[in-house]
Order: sequence, then structure tokens, then C-alpha cells
Amino acid sequence: MEILENLGKYELIRKLAVGGMAEVFLAKSGGAMGFSKTVVVKRILPHLADDQRFVEMFLREAKIAAELTHPNVVQVFDFGESDGRYFIAMEYVDGPNMRVLVKRANDARAFIPVELVARLISYACEGLGFAHAFVDPETQVKDIVHRDISPDNILISRTGAVKVADFGLAKALNSNTHTQAGMLKGKIPYLAPEQIRGKGADRRTDIYALGVTLYELCTGRRPFDADTDVALMSAVAHEPPPPAQKLRPDLPDEIASVLDRALKKSPDQRFQTCREMQSELDAFLRQHDATIGPFEIAAYINQLDAIPRSPTGKQYPAAGDAMPTRAEREKATPSVPSASSATPALPAAVPAPSSPPPRPPPQVARRAEPAGRPAPAREVPDPVSAIRSSVRGLMERVPPERRPFVWGGGAVLGLLLVLLGLGAGGEESFGGQSVLMVDCLPPARIKVNDREMGKTPKTLTGLPAGAVVVEVYDEDVPFSKKQLVTLSPGDNGTRRFIISREMVELKIYPKAKVTVDGRPVGFTPLPPIPLYEGKHRLQVSYEGTSVVDESVFEVKGGEQNVVKRRLINTQ
Repeated sequence: MEILENLGKYELIRKLAVGGMAEVFLAKSGGAMGFSKTVVVKRILPHLADDQRFVEMFLREAKIAAELTHPNVVQVFDFGESDGRYFIAMEYVDGPNMRVLVKRANDARAFIPVELVARLISYACEGLGFAHAFVDPETQVKDIVHRDISPDNILISRTGAVKVADFGLAKALNSNTHTQAGMLKGKIPYLAPEQIRGKGADRRTDIYALGVTLYELCTGRRPFDADTDVALMSAVAHEPPPPAQKLRPDLPDEIASVLDRALKKSPDQRFQTCREMQSELDAFLRQHDATIGPFEIAAYINQLDAIPRSPTGKQYPAAGDAMPTRAEREKATPSVPSASSATPALPAAVPAPSSPPPRPPPQVARRAEPAGRPAPAREVPDPVSAIRSSVRGLMERVPPERRPFVWGGGAVLGLLLVLLGLGAGGEESFGGQSVLMVDCLPPARIKVNDREMGKTPKTLTGLPAGAVVVEVYDEDVPFSKKQLVTLSPGDNGTRRFIISREMVELKIYPKAKVTVDGRPVGFTPLPPIPLYEGKHRLQVSYEGTSVVDESVFEVKGGEQNVVKRRLINTQ
């Protein structure tokens, strides 16, 4: 097996992913007499390794996470440093996360069986509840909060084990002064209302996020969606979620009741512990005589083809028994006429769901805010235009024979007003008590909750406490990057955005003229071109035809970026 590189005692075999915080590798740790163990290594990105505050927080949280030994928690084995790069080694879970499970069920046009969902979340409650109740015997640290529960951080192994991952990492990540690429859209739907309001996090915050995950597993979608990040935060903070039984009519009342309580806006009205939530889920399973365990979980995952072959080359049967091949399953499953793939057969203990009804559109934040709620950001008028309109209005009241004198005498005053208006910069204060320094490389303009706030570097004052969306952008280059920041009253330090420039491969067939962001690039085939991370406009004019294809693609920092376009029909 080819080795990418060595990191301390670990051999990095394959890169699995790159995020805003770390690179993730499949790795092996060696030992005497040919002993080896497959692990996952997360190596901190270079710009974060220079942030001493982040490293200290990360080390402290990793030490606590390493003490969490439980069947439903991903085990942290090691924390180390090699050539100035910090890393953690953790348990390798050979299987998908819940996000993949939801996607595969949606692709199959099927709901995940509700009994299976109840067991999966029950197991997650078990692991999460253990962490919440854990007390470190040496440091007496307690009240551990995950802060980042979502379908991405709950893993399911081939053998049917359910494990919660990345304890403590969210807290360290929130302490760092740099941005995390791609975190925004994934985090906001799972934030509890009190987090958006800046009230802090406790175990009930994790319970809310687990409730959102349960909702998504039951219905195939999140409870809230909106056109913008700010509108999405407003919906999470103020709007009731659409009843899950409207999206899935066969959902039992007991599960709807669990959802209703887990998603309460007030933490005091939610389950106060994971054990309470788990008890209601287990009671539902007992009442319906549902025998769901690791074997049934593993069988369902394999039947959905939710996981590829193990990166180590191993293929594990579920619960020690050989699973039927896909061909055998398809042969044994009656054909179902459909425009898409049929609902896969389920284990006997998990009844197949009926055909799902058409799903209504997701909940969208209303444009008009009810009384008593914060008003949406209004567009700030250009100061010069405002002054020009005011002067024009005054002149209309002056008799025509006196206007030349007024124009002459008012020129100096008008010039002073314009200068004062320009000095104001067209920016608007939120009237809060939070302060944040924003910097960016390269320099950029700043928006906070879609309001213009000037250019970097700049210290922003009067910001509201709670969760805000900070965006840096440059429409000419172009690039755009956002981060969700939770502010406290007073000084919140510096948030430094680093906009990476990535090589983008354009695979376009047949021969075509390519324009990116209004700038001609040339005719295909083309060598890779450098572009800043963010969204870019692509125009493809296929040679010998009148076809012009226009689209938008996104460049992601630290990842391989390939854009593919192909002319399907020239008729």
C-alpha cells in the first residue's frame, strides 16, 4: 500500500477530506511484530498552527475528548506534533455518517423506517448523554457540550454501531481567529435559538441539534430553509418548524411528540437530558415491538448501498453473518415500476415505508417581521444622492428669479454637506455593544448580516451580541467568503479571513470559447487556471454552434477543483 508521508509514528495512506480546520487522512500506526492499526488522522492546517490561542484550546479540548471512552463515542487515541503541524489520531469508523444515510434514502425516494430512526437517535443519545454527564477525575472538568451536533458528526459503522464524533473540536474552532471555509451553510440549521441570540451553549443546545437531526432523518429535510443566511437565522430563532407529520403523514404521534419537545425555542421546555429523550424513543420501540439492533442497522445500510468499499480493502459482514450481494437482493426483491430506483427491501424487523407523499416546500423565513422582533437590515441610501435630492426639493420652493443667488450662495454649504456625507461612508450601526476587528488577505469589503460595514482592516463597533454572519468580498476580483461568528458584549478580538487561490481544471467538450467572470480565458482544451475561492460565473460558447451555456461554479479552498461541461445536443 502506497504511503503519502509519515507523520510521527503514523503512515498517511490516503487523504479523505479537507475542511476549514484540518486535513483528514486514513492512516496506519505500526508496532512490533508487524502490528498495525487503521486510524483517522486530523492534521491542523498551517495557518491555524500559528495561532497559539487556538492550539492551546485545541490541546485542552483534545485531552478531554480522549477521556471519553464509550461504545457510542468515537475514541480519540493520540494528540501530537510533527514539524510544527499538530494532529489528533482517532478511531476509524468504517461506514457513512447520517448525512449520507439521508441522501441515499432521498435518492431512493424512500423514507428511512421510523423504527430504525428511533434506534439510531437513541444510540446517539446514549453517547451524547455519557459525555454530558462525564466528570474528568483529574481536572474535575464537567458539563461537556459538543456544540456541533449534526448528521455529519454521527457515524454508522458497517457492523451497525452508532458513534458521535468530534467532541470538543467545535469549542476550539470557535476560539480561533481565522475563518473556516464552508462551515456556514452546514451550521446554521443546527444552531439552537439561544445560540443565535448569544446566550451560550449547554447540554440542551446539543439536544436541540439532535432534534433537528431526528427531524431530518424522519422527513428527509431540515425544518428550516431560507434564501439568505440572515433570514435562516431569523427563522431558527423565531419561526415554528413545519409539523413533521405534514411532510410524512405516517409518522407516529410518539415521534412527533419527541420532535416537538426537542425543538422548543426555550431550553427550559426541551428535554433537560439526553436520557429523557432516549427514554421516550425506547418506550416507542417497546410499544411497537420493534427489535432493532446492530444487525438490522447494518443490513439496512448495506441494502441502501449507503457506503462504498472500505478504504482498507476489507469488507465486513454485519453481526458476523454474510450479507447477500446486491445482485442477490435485486433478484429476491419484486420489481417496482418507477421512473427512478425502487425502494430497497428492508430487514424483516424494519417494515418498508409506504410510498412517500409529495413533499411541500421547506419552511422559509417570512419577509415581514412581526412586531417586537428585530427589523430586517434596510438598504442604506447613498449620502450624495440623499443630499442632492434634499437640495433639489429646497430649490423647488424658491422663486425662479432668486434661484441663481441661492445656487451661488449654497454651493459651499452643499460641498461641505457632500464631504460630511462621504465621511460617513454609508454605514449603519446595529446599536449593540459588541466590537470585532475584521481583517482579510487580500483586502476586501465587509458585510455583517448583509449590511455594508466598510473595508478591511477595520474595527467594527456597535455590533449585536449573538450569532452574526460576517462576509468579506470583492466583486471585481471576484471572491466572497462568509463565517458565522458568535459575539459577546465587549471586545471579541480579530477575525482574519485568508482567501486562498486555487488551480481550477476546466474540462469542457467539445471545443469551446471560455469566459470566466466576464474575462476571456481562451479555447479548450485549457491548462488549469488560478481563481480565488468563492463563486464564479462561467460562459461557454461551443465552436460551430450557436449554443452558449452560462452557469455558476464554486471554488473551494484546499480542495481539488474540477469544472465539467459537455454539449449534449447540437440540434
